[in-house]
Amino acid sequence: MSSSIFDGWVHDHPFYASALEALQHEIDVVLDGGAPIVALLLGASGAGKSELIKDLCGSYQHHLGPRGHAKVMWLRTPTAVAGEALPLRITKALLGTVPRKSKRADVRDQAREALSSAGVKILFVDEVNHFVEAYSTRAAQTKENRQIADWLKELVDCGISLVLAGLPHIRQLLLDNEQLKRRALKPTLLAPYSWVDQAGNVAFAQAVAAFAARLKECEWLVSVPLEELVPRAYGCTGGLIGLVQELFASAEHLGARDRNLDLQLLSRAYE
Repeated sequence: MSSSIFDGWVHDHPFYASALEALQHEIDVVLDGGAPIVALLLGASGAGKSELIKDLCGSYQHHLGPRGHAKVMWLRTPTAVAGEALPLRITKALLGTVPRKSKRADVRDQAREALSSAGVKILFVDEVNHFVEAYSTRAAQTKENRQIADWLKELVDCGISLVLAGLPHIRQLLLDNEQLKRRALKPTLLAPYSWVDQAGNVAFAQAVAAFAARLKECEWLVSVPLEELVPRAYGCTGGLIGLVQELFASAEHLGARDRNLDLQLLSRAYE
């Protein structure tokens, strides 16, 4: 899909604002010389975790290390979850290249050294759930996952804070390293808005209204009355703001010619 009028546009809804404020406070403490932290950002798919950490990371790009690198770095967990996949991605992002055939320990050492040399103080890692399967028992956890937990703990020992975003079961990663678990803050949760809770209902309605207003700002016609648009949007998204953004972005893409959000277009966007 091409660029959207919603790219980089943020509606400051209550769950987003609360999570942003909590993480900003911890990041500010670290950048002011505080001890390294491990922070978890949890939520279902479509809750808006990726958008939030991109916004956070972007707001700190003016904090530079001695070699001109940003002290705050963001990357996505590779879907190929072999133990060296994440360290390789870090090394390539910082150095522009990856080492040729090296032992796994060497690959991890090189990534850690690249982070330290660049002056990275906070590493945001999105979609960490690629490393953690939702097993019912800790005994079922893989050796690979225990090794990545050990490596993450090494990063913290080197003074690098971690903000790990993913599905709620990424808590399992902490269970594989007691020292990593002890460093962890209380998880920050991005939850869906409840339709039956009055405050949640109002917050969701305000979000939908903001998305509709964004369309109107860009010379769209919104033919669906807000009192009808809100419940239909909730039925499409289950109260997840990330999915609301996807719904409106899809409608924008599909209706680019007529620029009129009506029920037919909303249905097509949902499909």
